[in-house]
Amino acid sequence: MTKVTYLIGAGASALGVPPINKIPAKLAEFKKFMEDTIVNIEVVREIASRAGKKSASAIYPDILETISEILNNINSYTSIDSYAKELIDSGRDKKYNKLKAVTSFFIIYEQIKNQIDPRYRSFLINISGGFRGAFQGNIKVLSWNYDFQFEKAYSKIYEDNDIRKIQELLRIYPNDSPGYPRATDSFSIFKLNGTTSFSASNRQKLIHPIEDLSYEDLGQLPSIFFRYYFLNVYAGEAENVLSFAWETNNNKSRNTLDVAKLSIENTQVLVIIGYSFPDFNIPIDTELFDILTPGLKEIYIQDLDPQRVKNRVISLFLPEYEPLKFSLETINKDIPSDFVRPHQIFRK
Repeated sequence: MTKVTYLIGAGASALGVPPINKIPAKLAEFKKFMEDTIVNIEVVREIASRAGKKSASAIYPDILETISEILNNINSYTSIDSYAKELIDSGRDKKYNKLKAVTSFFIIYEQIKNQIDPRYRSFLINISGGFRGAFQGNIKVLSWNYDFQFEKAYSKIYEDNDIRKIQELLRIYPNDSPGYPRATDSFSIFKLNGTTSFSASNRQKLIHPIEDLSYEDLGQLPSIFFRYYFLNVYAGEAENVLSFAWETNNNKSRNTLDVAKLSIENTQVLVIIGYSFPDFNIPIDTELFDILTPGLKEIYIQDLDPQRVKNRVISLFLPEYEPLKFSLETINKDIPSDFVRPHQIFRK
């Protein structure tokens, strides 16, 4: 069958995670939620027993202060990424790590509060091989998103809410399973910037703040975030798996990219959904297009402004694009019920 690779960005999750223009307002709502919700006393005692009462009492205010700092700075930049890049370039590593932790918590909160973007469920149903965990091996997904929309959507189909089991069925990278397939012939999802999980420092095992994908108890989230903020920022026992494109020394993200590059070789059709190719991602996107370009025959683009995306793709990666065919689909106010599916997906 024709090999098809999907490249998706934030626009693909617009109904589940706020798009960039809505993040400041949503982040302010998140701060108020954190301020108004009481942390479970048992969690406070647990952390106090390890960190001491004085240190433990400073952790939750530190989370709120970090959210405030992001809010105070985000309007001066084009995105959280831009502010994060300034922090790391100026050597403010601890603030950088705090920003990453809060970003993970914010994305988790939004996904529990909001509905699943229905396009994910529809997409997975349409490419299913007819039984659990079976998908068309000619399809690969490259995602620049941190969210777990794929996982939440498939948990509804598979009727199992264990995030580890769902990630294994979807063959999602990064992962911590030693037996995880590296084969290029199976359906796989590659989260190029990692995900909203943590890695236990002592054994490199992924730990998930929310392991039950059906979880809906917003009231307990601050207690969960309190614990993980302590483990990540204060105790150094959990490393954030969420990363930014410039973190070239991040082993999990680098390993994910390396396996992705092997997997997308000989791609004939590329589908770009909700992705605008931001400058920070260009070095990695260039690596991907170096692999994609030789066999590429057609590119589908589904976006608010697909012509702009096409022009950017051509200027950045495809100066000689004449043999390629482009198919453009504009997303208007009514977001389509499914990701665009090229007819080649079903052609043997």
